[in-house]
Amino acid sequence: IMDWDDTIFPTTAYNILKKQSLQDDFWNFIDGNYGKFPVLSGFVSIINKCISDTYNFMMQQINENNSIILIISNGNYQWLTQCMNGSKIISKLKSVQKLQTAINDENIPIKLISAKSEFVEHLKPSYSSNKDVNNTNNNGNKCKTRHRMSIIRKQTAFVKYLKEIKSKYDNETDLFCVYSIGDDDSEFEASKISMNIVFGDKLYPQNKNKDDPYLLIRHKLDIDRENAKTALQSILINIDSFHSWDKQSIIDIILQNEFGQIVHDTFVD
Repeated sequence: IMDWDDTIFPTTAYNILKKQSLQDDFWNFIDGNYGKFPVLSGFVSIINKCISDTYNFMMQQINENNSIILIISNGNYQWLTQCMNGSKIISKLKSVQKLQTAINDENIPIKLISAKSEFVEHLKPSYSSNKDVNNTNNNGNKCKTRHRMSIIRKQTAFVKYLKEIKSKYDNETDLFCVYSIGDDDSEFEASKISMNIVFGDKLYPQNKNKDDPYLLIRHKLDIDRENAKTALQSILINIDSFHSWDKQSIIDIILQNEFGQIVHDTFVD
């Protein structure tokens, strides 16, 4: 399960570059001749590498481990489309085209899901209609409410799609393994809650349900949002950390724990 913003798509860097660029027409160049924008063209090359490396990681997991990829975002579908098609220069990148093709191909197990669009009913009671939360003197409460709603939306999406996958593929001899990757606390918290809902309320490590085991690896990313360069460098470091996980890593975690419901947390420093 992967997040979208600053995990697959380098949103922070892209938005910073668009705000900093006075040449708005740069983002609509389609002939590849960046001319007087050499610095921006260099950033575009790095954006292309970020998306390409993440795409290659997903395809590797599919081809080598028979993985199913769920991309679950708290952005709406309009935003997700805008990221890939909002500028001609981004939409023409080979990495973006490959990603879009894979998402649209029913034979490739990559699904792009907007938790915000699909589960908007779980916003109620809405922070947008709560006078106390929206009061300028209650910014802390407003942020907490948004964070809580973000977790609820992702949790609801996780549960729905994990149940579908479990019912279709799981059997008594399999260990259900979920690798949750993202830079925000919402997926970090929602993934564990969701696994407890799907597999029962046995919380690791207090109680382990040996009849319905699972392994949840929660991989928390770190994004340096000081500027576009640091944000992109963070994503490249994060992508390298993805590849540290292979079958042997998973086997090692299982061997280090009693077979049951295992939650293993890792962080990118």
